Amino acid sequence: MGYSELMNASPAVAAMPRRVQARGEATRLRILEATLACIAEEGYEHTSTVRVCERSGASRGSLLHQFSTRAELMAAAVAYLFERLTADYVEAFAALRADALQSAARRIEVAGELLLAGYADPRLAAVLDIYAAARTDADLMAALKPVAARHREVVWGLAHELFPAIATSKRTARRLAVALDALQGLAFRSVVNPEGARDTIEGAHELLVEVFTRAATESA
Repeated sequence: MGYSELMNASPAVAAMPRRVQARGEATRLRILEATLACIAEEGYEHTSTVRVCERSGASRGSLLHQFSTRAELMAAAVAYLFERLTADYVEAFAALRADALQSAARRIEVAGELLLAGYADPRLAAVLDIYAAARTDADLMAALKPVAARHREVVWGLAHELFPAIATSKRTARRLAVALDALQGLAFRSVVNPEGARDTIEGAHELLVEVFTRAATESA
């Protein structure tokens, strides 16, 4: 259940004035944006709740009301970014003219280009920092696992919608999994060596085109 569903499902929240709910949501989003920006610019180690409050303009009480622990805050920031990237992907695809997507080849190109653009988002550097920190932080790892699993489900759902053959072809599904993992690795490499990532980016795009082309062929 997402945040908005939880809000609607709670009797206490339902009784709150809409203005109060909107103000609370606006504060929450400011906190999450500030958390991602702080990690991306200053690093995970320097992103304390105090620093997030300074950047977001929220009081410590407001932050603790929204997120009771630092691990919960970090997991929520990752979930928020994943949701935004997914929404941006869907909106960008839907904004294209229908006739531009009639060709399977064009649909394949668009799908690959939008995926690569999403993985190039600079805010993903913050997610990489959080993931790395979770390796030695059991609480953070526990908070992140359901977020990562949910995002994977969403990505697969979109892929199945675009290319139904992925749901029935084990080989195509495996190739898509490799492509997605390769993009995550590319995100790491881009942080360490952005100048040398161009060939890898082109290789990832070629792999995506191959995967989606096979999916389109098998679903035809």
